[in-house]
Amino acid sequence: MSLTEANTIQEYILKILQKLDWEYLPPESIQRKETDILLEETLTQKLQDLNPEIKEEPQRAHEVIYQLEKIIHTTQDGLIKANEEFSKWLKGDKTMRYGQNNQDVSIKLIDFDNIQNNTFQITKEYSVKSPSTGKTKRPDIILFVNGIPLVDIETKSPVRESQTWADGASQVSEDYESSIPELFASNVFNAATEGKEVWYGAVGSNWEDFWEPWKKKDRETSKLTDIKETIESLFNRVTVLEMLQWYTIFSTNPNAKKIKMIARYPQYEATNLITQRVIENKIKRGLIWHFQGSGKSLLMILAAMRLRQEKKLENPTIIIVVDRIDLDTQISGKFNAANVPNTIPADSRAELAKLLKQDTRKVIITTIHKFGEAEGVLNDRDNIIVLVDEADRTQEGELGQKMRDALPNAFLFGLTGTPVNKKDRNTFLTFGAKEDGDARYLHRYSFEESVEDHTTLEINFETVPAEYKFEKKEFEEAYALIKTGTSESEESIIASRAARLHQFLISSNVIEKKAKTMIEHFSETIEPAGFKAMIVAHNRESCVKYKDAVDKLLPKEASEVVMTLNRDDPKEWYQRFDKTREQLDEIQKQFNNPNNPLKILIVTQKLMRGFDAPILQVMYLDKMLKDQGLLQAVCRVNRPTKGKLNGIIVDYIGVFDNVSKALTYDYEKISNVVKNLEELADELPDIFKRASSYFVNLDRNLEGFELLAATQECLEVPNDSAKSIVRKESFATDFVILNKF
Repeated sequence: MSLTEANTIQEYILKILQKLDWEYLPPESIQRKETDILLEETLTQKLQDLNPEIKEEPQRAHEVIYQLEKIIHTTQDGLIKANEEFSKWLKGDKTMRYGQNNQDVSIKLIDFDNIQNNTFQITKEYSVKSPSTGKTKRPDIILFVNGIPLVDIETKSPVRESQTWADGASQVSEDYESSIPELFASNVFNAATEGKEVWYGAVGSNWEDFWEPWKKKDRETSKLTDIKETIESLFNRVTVLEMLQWYTIFSTNPNAKKIKMIARYPQYEATNLITQRVIENKIKRGLIWHFQGSGKSLLMILAAMRLRQEKKLENPTIIIVVDRIDLDTQISGKFNAANVPNTIPADSRAELAKLLKQDTRKVIITTIHKFGEAEGVLNDRDNIIVLVDEADRTQEGELGQKMRDALPNAFLFGLTGTPVNKKDRNTFLTFGAKEDGDARYLHRYSFEESVEDHTTLEINFETVPAEYKFEKKEFEEAYALIKTGTSESEESIIASRAARLHQFLISSNVIEKKAKTMIEHFSETIEPAGFKAMIVAHNRESCVKYKDAVDKLLPKEASEVVMTLNRDDPKEWYQRFDKTREQLDEIQKQFNNPNNPLKILIVTQKLMRGFDAPILQVMYLDKMLKDQGLLQAVCRVNRPTKGKLNGIIVDYIGVFDNVSKALTYDYEKISNVVKNLEELADELPDIFKRASSYFVNLDRNLEGFELLAATQECLEVPNDSAKSIVRKESFATDFVILNKF
């Protein structure tokens, strides 16, 4: 018997799900038309079981089903819109006038409090015909809860290397969602697997950009479990309902387009751990260490919503704390885009104090500095949960202590991608709980893991000729003066104690030479692929000089300076570079727009943290940075998007001449994903040689179809179809590796 997806991974998943108490329905046993989406008999019964008002008058079940089918059959107006409307019904947010005197009562489609009150069913090869498109498709496995299809799992053959989960994902996102959109109106998420990996994504999301791997870690060993446990972890009844109830949101992207977002597995795990810790009310702190670019903003949104809706917490207050106004604006914008209910900003110290003293039970977004004048206790309630963004920054000093004094019984959770572990600043001691062991973090998601999961991209660095760098010995002496290299005070130290280096970095002649090589590199390798750039200058004076130099090479609208101005700065700087918050927001939108002429941002401190721009591929680094400051800066280029294989740092300062010194922080692991392009280039010949070895007998004088046919023959093993398949799969694997270069 030959091995196929149906008799291998598909049957394997069905058996696992049945052991997890999903009832299997053979397709032929389901009495329905192909145009029917809901299992109406099951849904009718559950509506009566879960809603006393419907049980009193059973015909009301048909009225509810009619409302659901109206949504299902209006997907041509937009699948995301239909999905969002259906999700309100699924979560119990919709009402019907079934109460006394025609009062509105909430309709319960699913019992989230007692999951045993629901009916969980699965089937395979669920044939669906769309009345709107006229097309018929047959998804592999569908998971139903109370007769409503919530999950589509596409399976691919595990015995063919060239066929992966991506084939199933593209089938859903590029074919099924447009061919049979009615099936996906009620969908929570879709998944695909070839038996090696499980990837999943929300309705309407491009599979190449937004699908994520689901993984399950052993909490004791931190090692990944096998595929069976991965399947059990994602498709068990609790997780499916949690994904529906807590871990999917509808938001608006920067282009004002409605999108659906779903938690990645580290966000799911971390939010559950935070919630569990708060419910238990024994340990009052926790450190969440998720690397830069892995989605801490979404994690905070999900955690805030999850905690606010948890009945056991009795209407808690959630406080989101950031350490800078620009981060406050970004976080507030993301909460607003996701329509997080009952979210309010505390725009002043007085307003924050007022909200806390009045015992406001909402999501409050503020900065750490607004606790600066707090005197004594502002609120001693023990169901206040503080989520501190970028927890490595200002929490160890006076401001952090003021916040703790003001909220003596609050839970404090620190979220950071780069915790500090030094004598004078230690994120692990500030937020880590001793109950979490020697590591002192509640949950970690590393740089290495995020690259493996394609959540972030590998970062490659290029060095430039020595003529553009300062003398190495004096550079290293100056380099030793800085800690993380982000503050103006450290710049002043360099200016006074390493004056020659400072003068070199602000020299107009040197900057003009560097700018010329930057623009040449950008024009030849970055811009043609549709990506953009950032220049990180030594200081604000250097920013101005870089702008002048770039303007000589490109149109003025191709670049913008984003920096903070001081009172004693030249009037000309104010005329050219003073920007309101709204103007800065607009600049960021323009930069993220591939069709906008703005190509290059010139910065020195602003936008070095919290700035998410997947279109940014290259950073021209001309500022002394190390450890946390360096990592936070270079990770601006690690956001994935279609066609972008890596982030690139072009090092004009010499930081990467000795990576182990520059990244003493977690160096061993980070060095695996921050790589020198010259070293990668050295590996290229061997890989190319191996990929070319399949075609040693190819007649390279052939053209067109004849050449294509000849290449296919080179991959064949005469009279042995099995070996031919293996050879083709082997070449496909080598080609994928080669294509990454």
